[in-house]
Amino acid sequence: PIQTNMSTETPATANPLPELVNAITAAFQTTPAPPSASGSPMAMPATFAGEAAECSGFLLQINLFIQMQPQQFPSENAKVAFLISLLTGKALQWAKAIWNSDNPIIHSYEQFTSHFSEVFSTTTGQLSTSDLLFRLQQGNSTINEYTLHFRTLAVASGWNETVLLGAHRQGLNPQISAAMSLYDDSIGLEAFLQRTTRVSQRLAACQLSTTAPQPTSVFACTPVPEPMQVDSSRLTRSERNRRIMNGLCLYCGQSGHLLRTCAIRPPRPVVSTLSTEVETASLTLVPITLHTPKTSLNISFNVVCINILYQSRRYRENHWGVGRSSIHHLPSHCRVPPSASSWDARGFKYIILNSAGIPAISSAGVNTVVAPVVLASTQIESPDPVSIPEIPAEYMAFQDVFSKQAATFLPPHRPWDCAIDLLPGAQLPKGRVYPLSIPERQAMEEYIKEALQQGFIQPSTSPAASSFFFVGKKDGGLRPCIDYRQLNSQILQQPYPLPLVPATLEELRGAQVFTKLDLRSAYNLVRVRAGDEWKTAFVTPTGLYEYRVMPYGLSISPSVFQTFMNEVFQEFLHRFVVVYIDDILICSQNMAEHRQHIQQVLHKLREHSLYLKLEKCEFHRPSVQFLGYVISAEGVQMDQGKVQAILDWPQPTTIKELQRFLGFSNFYRRFIQNYSSITAPLTSLLRGKPKNINWNPSAHGAFNQLKKIFSTAPLLHHPDPKKPFNVEVDASTTGVGAVLSQAVGESPLLHPCAYYSRKLSPAEQNYDVGNRELLAIKLALEEWRHWLEGATHPFTIITDHKNLQYLREARRLNPRQASMRRDTIRYVQSCSVCAMSTSPRQLPSGKLVPLPIPQRPWSHLGVDFVPPRSNTCILVAVERFSKMCKFVPLRGLPTAMETAELLFQHLFRHFGLPEEIVSDQGPQFISHVWKAFFKLLGVSVHLSSGYHPQTSGQTERKIQELGRYLRAYCYEEQHSWNRFLLWAEYAQNSLRQDTTGMTPFQCVLGYQPPLFPWTEEPSNVPAVDYWFRESERVWDSAHHHLERAVRHHKRFADRRRRPAPNYQPGEQ
Repeated sequence: PIQTNMSTETPATANPLPELVNAITAAFQTTPAPPSASGSPMAMPATFAGEAAECSGFLLQINLFIQMQPQQFPSENAKVAFLISLLTGKALQWAKAIWNSDNPIIHSYEQFTSHFSEVFSTTTGQLSTSDLLFRLQQGNSTINEYTLHFRTLAVASGWNETVLLGAHRQGLNPQISAAMSLYDDSIGLEAFLQRTTRVSQRLAACQLSTTAPQPTSVFACTPVPEPMQVDSSRLTRSERNRRIMNGLCLYCGQSGHLLRTCAIRPPRPVVSTLSTEVETASLTLVPITLHTPKTSLNISFNVVCINILYQSRRYRENHWGVGRSSIHHLPSHCRVPPSASSWDARGFKYIILNSAGIPAISSAGVNTVVAPVVLASTQIESPDPVSIPEIPAEYMAFQDVFSKQAATFLPPHRPWDCAIDLLPGAQLPKGRVYPLSIPERQAMEEYIKEALQQGFIQPSTSPAASSFFFVGKKDGGLRPCIDYRQLNSQILQQPYPLPLVPATLEELRGAQVFTKLDLRSAYNLVRVRAGDEWKTAFVTPTGLYEYRVMPYGLSISPSVFQTFMNEVFQEFLHRFVVVYIDDILICSQNMAEHRQHIQQVLHKLREHSLYLKLEKCEFHRPSVQFLGYVISAEGVQMDQGKVQAILDWPQPTTIKELQRFLGFSNFYRRFIQNYSSITAPLTSLLRGKPKNINWNPSAHGAFNQLKKIFSTAPLLHHPDPKKPFNVEVDASTTGVGAVLSQAVGESPLLHPCAYYSRKLSPAEQNYDVGNRELLAIKLALEEWRHWLEGATHPFTIITDHKNLQYLREARRLNPRQASMRRDTIRYVQSCSVCAMSTSPRQLPSGKLVPLPIPQRPWSHLGVDFVPPRSNTCILVAVERFSKMCKFVPLRGLPTAMETAELLFQHLFRHFGLPEEIVSDQGPQFISHVWKAFFKLLGVSVHLSSGYHPQTSGQTERKIQELGRYLRAYCYEEQHSWNRFLLWAEYAQNSLRQDTTGMTPFQCVLGYQPPLFPWTEEPSNVPAVDYWFRESERVWDSAHHHLERAVRHHKRFADRRRRPAPNYQPGEQ
């Protein structure tokens, strides 16, 4: 309740209050000058043993001593040596190690002190300066002690004066804070601190004077305690529904009456706000509380106070004060009819003064003039007496992100809207209408009304309908549920997986500060894709409705929301943000970086209209609870609340209870060594799907042992890939287990990073001891492959050496070991590196597949280049039908277009366009110019396979023969090789080919040009048709010999080849 002020008056002759007020006012207006500092001789700094709290003070003393006596420290080494001479204990041990290692920082005093501060200035779990300032309260300490502590923290915080002044005012005791409310923040921080000290001293003097004898005119009334409401917190929705369902009173929880007739329910208050400040010379104010029932006006007040008006919300409920140098307790309750303008309360007569129809209260029979106090009143219910969390000062600019009201508005459509795609031939759900009880109907109407106002649902005419009903909560409340099981079976599931929690937590290594954020409304922040709303329809007794936002209960909701959150925080993931559905964890290595990270996340949330639940957010914590784990800089440990639930778990009596216990404890199996072996007696009770539980002594022992181990489970450290890993494995007759461990810090002791265990199958239990140990190693390496494979340092496997030594000494192999050779060969053959680098020692794969035989000369060409050397190269073209070749000398490797022009100049203009050209994968032949050019000409272009020259073997063979010819004829005149190139071409085309049985000249021209001039004269009129028939005969003969040669070559080539594998598309 909010208080107003009542003025009371006593005889002026015995009232020293005006003098007291004048004295306090004079104290406020007088600010003494700070004393001048006087110099003092420098004392030798005290020794330092490594305590973090004393580090900054020790460095300050050292720096001052060096500055005041610089002549004693001529070098940087002298300063460092002086500092080390004052160290003791663990600090001296650290400095000794640095000095003996000849670390470069010992030659720089600034670097040494910086490193010194990093080592000794912080401790694990220590609160930051900002947290200490926020939590600083005066309490029972004096104002001087409180101000001194505040000044120390203020210097280290770096805050501005406005924020510091507010923090100082917040930590003051209520009396002093109320008195200082007369002064605003404009007077400055230093003046505010000084006046606070003066006011505190005056108030202390007034309280001391209350022990002196008082005049007889002073009223000393018996103090009456203020009425108190016990357990008056606001009802939760579930508790409210439970009381409605059972017909109980909503206020006291008893039966037999309703809320409006509850006898112990207090009246509803009139909340008043002060609109104008009273200016008086002498006025005694009484804080009161107004209540306005139907028949009377209730006034509750406690004590008389001096004329200090305070408006701080924090102190409106405090009743305190000083009147006539003493505290007077007045009646705590009196009743006045609403029409009365005055009343009597144990000798004190009061009247109600009206100002503009609004009641003001003052005392009657007084000699001073009282200015009217204007009050504005309204009748509302009392606010909940709960603690409201506050937004840290660094993030006050993002207050809208924590708004509860903004989260109730309909979110906009985004690219990540929930798409509900039905399977082909899907059957629409047809839900039934469930009858609801009276409390359920009231809860349903409230839910529907609220959701319609928020725009989350809308009336529907959908042909689909899912059932709507309520399920009870543990606290007796009601939770609305929609049965989407039939719809979930008919929709296309989202392939986007949720992140693995253990793997996600392993990325938090190196983090020192944590902040946890919780989204408000979660799934309701995502819209259903436009046009899919009708698929979410649900039927109620009052009608059919459909969701406009993503509802709970859809099987695709977690994947859709996780996709949305990952897209929002894409640039922050795996750096300093971990997101699991609606839970956000921010981790940083220092506080300055952490504040910047939080601001970036809040900016992203604002940008995408996402809102946080402030009461579930935790800021700047050295450890936080996240997804059932407690995360800190040291590592990950179990949530003690869940551990206590396991310890308090009663002995299971049914199969369902045992399954619940095993499922709950299995969540923390990575913290328990040999978990599977321990729980083997319990899991064996579930074998064969029994209907009743057969509890036996072994199961009872395993149940109690598991509880005991949970109470002593260790903390798992974050794996560090820069340090060597140790894998310790063990195997028993029922299961295998493994521990991944590392050394932490400088200590050689190993600390666990993760545990692994698995129960052996019946077949694996038949393995001998050596094979079980080997199986444990295999399973452990598979489990932690992502850490061990490619590790910076080789990892060590620790196991029972005797068990593995048995494998080396075994004289007989079992059937499983006999197949290891086949597995080894298969593994080696699947190695891609070996396949590319090792020469095959077997016959080439694939039978010989000859190219098709052309029907005429110069229809199918093979083109290639002799590699350029000394800026020269040769274009080689081979015609596959007659084996005729063409050699064109070039000064350099041509481009694709230049190559095409060369073919036109030397080949196409003589023999016409070919049907097909085969070449290798040179840059000219794979260019778009080459392909597009011959595509327009209607010529097919084919490329040979890489590293398989036999694809165009004729061209490659001609290049070899050309090389031998030039080396034989040009070794003496190597610079004139191009003069012999024409004769080489003539000789090649005059050479009889075994495949055709004739020379290329004879096959193409129909005759063989002489190697020397003919002696016989040619015919004057050659017969054209004879030449044509002779040419056809020659071509047919050449074709026959080509076919015979191809068959002959294929027969001999296939003797040294094996069938080609049947590759499928996508195989490697």
